[in-house]
Amino acid sequence: MEGKNLMSWNSIILGYLKVGKFEQCLELFQEMQLLGVKPDLVTVSSILGAYFQSGMVDEATSVFRELEERDEVYWTAMIVGYSQSVREGNALVLFNDMMAENLRLDNYTISGFVSVCAKLASLGIGKVVHGHMEKAVNLIKEIPDKPSHFIWSTILNVSKLNSDIERAEMAVNHIPRNAAGPYIMLSNMYASLGRWNYLHPYDL
Repeated sequence: MEGKNLMSWNSIILGYLKVGKFEQCLELFQEMQLLGVKPDLVTVSSILGAYFQSGMVDEATSVFRELEERDEVYWTAMIVGYSQSVREGNALVLFNDMMAENLRLDNYTISGFVSVCAKLASLGIGKVVHGHMEKAVNLIKEIPDKPSHFIWSTILNVSKLNSDIERAEMAVNHIPRNAAGPYIMLSNMYASLGRWNYLHPYDL
C-alpha cells in the first residue's frame, strides 16, 4: 500500500468495514501509522467502528484519547459505540464531557444518548434515567435540527418503562398521527393507571 494517497486507504478500509472484515481494517490502520500516513475524520471514524464491532472497546478508547483534535463526529461515534458495547456508564460520562466542551449536538448524538437511557431504563435504573431524560428533552429543544421520530419514539419507550405519563404524552405529540403503535402504547399506559377516559381511539 506504500505510495497510496489517503483517499485510497480510506476506500479500502471502508470496503472492509462494510463487509464485516474488521481485522483487515485494523491491520491497514496499523500499516498507515507505520508509513506515517496521517488519518482523517473518515479513517478514524471507520477504525473506531471496527474496534467496537470487534469487541475491542479499550483499543477504541485509546485511539480516541490520542486524537489531537476531537470533533463532534468522534465523540458521537464513541457514545454510540459504548452504548452498543454495553458500556452505558462510559457513554453517559462521555456525553457529559462533550457537553462540557460546548460541542455541537445533532440528531445522531442525541439518538445515541437517548438509546443509552433506554438501555438503563430496561435495567430498572429509573432514578438515574429520570435525570438524564430531563437533560435529553432540554437538549432536543436547543439543537438546530428537527428531532427525528426515532428520538421521540425512544423517549416514549423510556417513559413507558419509567411510568412517566407526562413525558410519554409529550413524545407522542411529536410523532405522526398515522403511526398507530405509539398511540396504542400511550393508551396502554393510561389503562394501567386506570385513566380510562384517556384511551385513544386505536384501542376502542
